[in-house]
Amino acid sequence: MNITALADRLEQLRVARQRSIRQSLDATTGQAVSLRGTLPAGARVFDTVSGQEGEVVGGTTENIVVSAPEK
Repeated sequence: MNITALADRLEQLRVARQRSIRQSLDATTGQAVSLRGTLPAGARVFDTVSGQEGEVVGGTTENIVVSAPEK
């Protein structure tokens, strides 16, 4: 197998895995994200640009209070 064929095959495998991971992420985290706007700890994540995958280990929520201007 030459280098070009190998590179093409690796790209095909990456795209197939990316599609599979996106489908599983949509099914498992779609509701949590829509309800809270964040991914829950333990959710699997996938970077579509670099191809890296990982797991959310934690997160925070902050409330910011902005005072109203004086009348």
